[in-house]
Amino acid sequence: MDDLPEALLAEIVKRLTSPSDLKSLSLVSKRLYAVEGELRNSMYIGCGVFPVTVALIRLCFRYPNLCKVEFNYSGWTSNHGIQLDKHGLQVFSSCCTSLTDLTLNFCTNVDDSGLRLLVCFKKLMSLRLNTLPAITSSGLLPMVVGSKDLSALHLIGCSKDNDMVTLSNNCSNLTSISLRLTPQHNEGYVFRTSLTDDSLKALALRCCKLQSFELIFWACDESWPEIGFTEEGLVMLIQSCPIRNLMLSGAHIFDDEGMKAVSSAQFLESLELTHCIKVTNAGMRLLAHCPSLINLTLCQCDRFSDAGVTEVARALKLETLVIEGCSRVSPEAVQGAATSVLYKEDYPGLYNLGRV
Repeated sequence: MDDLPEALLAEIVKRLTSPSDLKSLSLVSKRLYAVEGELRNSMYIGCGVFPVTVALIRLCFRYPNLCKVEFNYSGWTSNHGIQLDKHGLQVFSSCCTSLTDLTLNFCTNVDDSGLRLLVCFKKLMSLRLNTLPAITSSGLLPMVVGSKDLSALHLIGCSKDNDMVTLSNNCSNLTSISLRLTPQHNEGYVFRTSLTDDSLKALALRCCKLQSFELIFWACDESWPEIGFTEEGLVMLIQSCPIRNLMLSGAHIFDDEGMKAVSSAQFLESLELTHCIKVTNAGMRLLAHCPSLINLTLCQCDRFSDAGVTEVARALKLETLVIEGCSRVSPEAVQGAATSVLYKEDYPGLYNLGRV
């Protein structure tokens, strides 16, 4: 084993996918063990890693080329020990200098002072923040503005209108934004999200490089007349930015008029609509005129039928078509509709809480 060239050892390591096999490399060959440490570029850190600060030092020494790391404390209890905090992030930023992609899920001990330390990751390009109750705009904005190479931002319950406007005015290099919003009880019986059309307008005017946009409304009732965003705001964003990838989930404000705007989006290549209950066959007929669309995903949309899907498939050269839980669309309607087709009568579940 010690006589094998480095490139061949690297190929052997790449073919090992089982975590137990990778952990056993040190028993097989010291060179294989060293090569695996050099090649490893991503890491998932959950509740079982404790004490986390000490573990981070060891992990970064073992894997010096980490560029993508996810911390996830979903399901955490006090029995798991202390979570990642400001001190842990400070240590992490000093020993993981190649980091480009960071995800923080349910990190309740990360506050504004800890978030501001993320500017120390000089190569950070993508950041996902999911349910960090201790952070506010005073931590989020300096961090985002101070990370000049940041191009992808994913926020779940971590921003307000003023934050997004300020962020848009200072982060014109953003190419990807993902927002998931849960309406909060406002005045009387009105439920509204923390963001409104002011945020969409700011993104449309300032983020001229925006290519990927995800907007997920969580736990919105279709009977609520107004939740903060309007279809006009969405249309303005779609028409103003070179959007290539668009994902809308639970967007009850989005109907066939919105599909008209989508159909004229000249750069749009991928569209995903989940539980967008107001899109009908008329909207699908409009989508058939979308000039660059090659990937289409439709989930839990019950207002259009085989006729609408067939017209889109006939007019466009789709590479992928995914239909899940659309009750009026049959498997016969999607046969041969794209190079790759996935059809399921049932939708496997609501939007994954862990995704950001």
